[in-house]
Amino acid sequence: MNDNPLQRRLTREETLAVIREHHVFPGNYRMTVIAKSTSSFHARLHLLLEELQGEGSFHIEEIPSSKQTYSSFRITIFVESAETALWRRERIGGIDGVLMLL
Repeated sequence: MNDNPLQRRLTREETLAVIREHHVFPGNYRMTVIAKSTSSFHARLHLLLEELQGEGSFHIEEIPSSKQTYSSFRITIFVESAETALWRRERIGGIDGVLMLL
């Protein structure tokens, strides 16, 4: 078994510890999604964020690649806890078309 965290996926508890170490809760949580540049992806992302955030705030900044094939969607959401941040990350990462979630 490989215990080197650089060579394996972090457990859920390790991921939560990293999130807590780098963010203050309640507060804003930022992430970046890389996806193909399509209006349908942007619409799915926006709808999911509306569903997840409800009355809460969120902001999406879309930055297309030089050839406009891909876009970087910089997302800021307001969350109450690291657990909420991770759960929303997982939901956003599950949108069809996500290539990378940072």
